[in-house]
Amino acid sequence: MEPLAGIRKILKKGTERPDAVRFHVPGAEQAWDQVTWGEMLARSRDIALYLDRHGVGKDTKVSVFANTRLEWAFVAPAIEAVRGVFVPVYFSNTPDQTHYVVDHGDAEILFTELALFPKVLARWPDYTKVREVILWDLKDQAQLEAAVEQANEESRNPVALADVQSKVVALDDVYAEGAEIHRAEPDLLECLLEASELDDLAYIIYTSGTTGDPKGVMLSNRNLVSTTKSWIKVLEHAFPPADERRDIIWLPISHMGGLGVMNTGTMLDYESWFSDPWHLLELIPQVKPTFLLCVPAYWEKMYTQAINASPDKKEQYKKLHEVTGGKLTFLLSGGAGLKREIKEFFLDAGIQMIEGYGLTECAPNVTMNRLDDYDFDSIGKPIPDVRVKIDDDGEICVKGENVFQGYYKKPEETQACFDAEGWFHTGDLGEWIDGIEGGFIRFKGRKKEIIVTAAGKNIGPGGIEAMFAGNAFIEQVALYGNERKYLVALITLNELVLDAWAKQQSAVFPDYATLVQSPEVQAIVQTAVDDVNSRLASYETIKKFDIYDGHFSVEAGHITPSMKLRRNRVWEDFKDRFEALYQD
Repeated sequence: MEPLAGIRKILKKGTERPDAVRFHVPGAEQAWDQVTWGEMLARSRDIALYLDRHGVGKDTKVSVFANTRLEWAFVAPAIEAVRGVFVPVYFSNTPDQTHYVVDHGDAEILFTELALFPKVLARWPDYTKVREVILWDLKDQAQLEAAVEQANEESRNPVALADVQSKVVALDDVYAEGAEIHRAEPDLLECLLEASELDDLAYIIYTSGTTGDPKGVMLSNRNLVSTTKSWIKVLEHAFPPADERRDIIWLPISHMGGLGVMNTGTMLDYESWFSDPWHLLELIPQVKPTFLLCVPAYWEKMYTQAINASPDKKEQYKKLHEVTGGKLTFLLSGGAGLKREIKEFFLDAGIQMIEGYGLTECAPNVTMNRLDDYDFDSIGKPIPDVRVKIDDDGEICVKGENVFQGYYKKPEETQACFDAEGWFHTGDLGEWIDGIEGGFIRFKGRKKEIIVTAAGKNIGPGGIEAMFAGNAFIEQVALYGNERKYLVALITLNELVLDAWAKQQSAVFPDYATLVQSPEVQAIVQTAVDDVNSRLASYETIKKFDIYDGHFSVEAGHITPSMKLRRNRVWEDFKDRFEALYQD
């Protein structure tokens, strides 16, 4: 597989079958607009030629800050085509977090959209390295003026419209200039692609930063080619015929999960629908995807719909096929653990659920279960061409061409995570099931977040917290117990689910705080805790819990933009509540 396989595939497919449909995007009046391979090629090529003309070349950093939408599919391959470095930014980032990634990542060009532009304007004077901002949906001057006016109303440091205008370019103007370049030099894109090399830096993806500022993970073309080849080796026999390949792109494309689905769909000729998280479940039965990557909360909802449909198992399976579209050849579950009973229910219904383990530094795949070789209590076996060992202290270590080049501008952090033999130390804990090296691995949690009890027991809280992921009522669980006799937990709940439950029960409460402290809700949470405790060693069980009537937030620093817990910050801010649970 060559470097820049994605843009090469777009060039080939867009030339040979320009009228074939690649994407479906929401249109007017609940209709869908089709985007062909030919249009994808034209848009990607136009952006690439524009970037090339404007000084973007090898190692030039280009950021993208936007919600999940079609333009990512044009911009990402265009950046790669000119040997630029793609630096995506989470759409949920705060203004300060957005500026940190763009500035630390040395981005010279920033692609964004009007809906998020005020976050950029909030720190506008500080974007000294950015020489051009390309707005995807800017159509006229009035829109730009409105965005600046909105930002100034919310900021103590207003920006001048003229300063903004001097840097802003509309994406339509980029398309027009790129098309003009192509007419003058029709072979230029192919020439640019020929210059690419396997060891070129392709992405800098900033991790969530659970223990400090985000770190920029540097991934090369070689890393991306290696992980794509291994992923296909594991699952290629499960892909349906080309004309039946359908999926849905809904995860943030700033994350390796969403980016991987989009890129793999291009490589494997999938027809893809764009969705947001709020409309995904209603879209699935319409699209009837043959492949789907989801987080446990969605599989839990589908499972609940199925088992509540009828006491009869056959009717339950029928309902499951209805809510999943009935065409899934396999599915992937990522982000956290899922109850075994749900995985077994899907399997009994004829739908194979695949779970694995990975992290951005490994581009991202490390282990995966197979369709014909799986253990539902594991994160799978190492994928092809990737070596895994469990260190003496239980840490998962990885070697392979998928392993990243290092953290951008952080040589000390890079050096600290590699040992003398070149093994990358993931910071995650695991164990070989039944002691069989090279076999299935059980995930045990984060090494740096180990809780050491008064009895000297080492407990990885992440693995236990993840066991609550399949419960619709539970939003977040934070364990606590360093130097204590037992573990306690602070729990936040899914407010929408809880409100719906209260209405079904015809229960009336004056406010949400009263609702979460009611005996009925306490009993619901206790049942969830008991269920998890039943699957743990006695020293790992949660003896007491407190329900917080608020929510952990990105703004407060309790969670990352990708919803990972910043455990040390939670421990610090809620110390009194945790400690109160030890008062008899």
